[in-house]
Amino acid sequence: IDPERQYIFVYVGNMTGTGAYAVNAVNPAEFKSYWDFVNPKWKGKIVARDIRIAGPGGDNMRFFYHHPALGPKFIHRLFSEMDLTLTRDFRQGIDWLGQGKFPLAIFFSNSDVKAAARQGLPVDVIDNSPFKEGVPLGVGFGTLTLLKNAPHPNAAKVFINWYLSRKAQIALQKDMTKIADAPDSLRIDIPKDDVAPDNRRVEGVNYTNVFRPEWTDMTPIYAVVNEALAEAEKKKSGK
Repeated sequence: IDPERQYIFVYVGNMTGTGAYAVNAVNPAEFKSYWDFVNPKWKGKIVARDIRIAGPGGDNMRFFYHHPALGPKFIHRLFSEMDLTLTRDFRQGIDWLGQGKFPLAIFFSNSDVKAAARQGLPVDVIDNSPFKEGVPLGVGFGTLTLLKNAPHPNAAKVFINWYLSRKAQIALQKDMTKIADAPDSLRIDIPKDDVAPDNRRVEGVNYTNVFRPEWTDMTPIYAVVNEALAEAEKKKSGK
């Protein structure tokens, strides 16, 4: 994912979800496009993790910003028109969702939402694989690089060659189920039974890789968000 395509190797490609919902308040079948999140019926009813700090949501925002059917216009409408409640707490929005304070939450970790569901909270993830604009494909932790002047370069090369092999990538997918949702290795010659359905790539879905070097800079995206939030604040204050 570096511009020279020789320093950082990507070996995971996970579907990136956007929204979660309170199962008692929302029919997820209503969502067939990302534009459905700016339906006026949801105004004031969405809690969003503040994407201006690192964490879930960055991949979504890169996807929105660079997608020809979404772009800055979609981001501006989402943050200026929908009266979002922003939080920088990774857990608070999911708690509010489970308590029924908000029917929708966006930019929270899918695995955190599913963990809450396993604990009995009435929450779930909106499946965006059928969305007409396609699905962002994120890398998560799945990058690998060989450090220059490492103390044992040959050992590192042996490890890397093994780690990216079929056997090791199968083991990675299986072993990760013990602590989190198993990632979807970019190897397509291995079984995917251990990969969580929400992470598993599906045939026929249009995926967009968001781990592109030219998409790394979030500055123009933050500029659109800040402008939209300032506009929303002006409307509230009546200025």
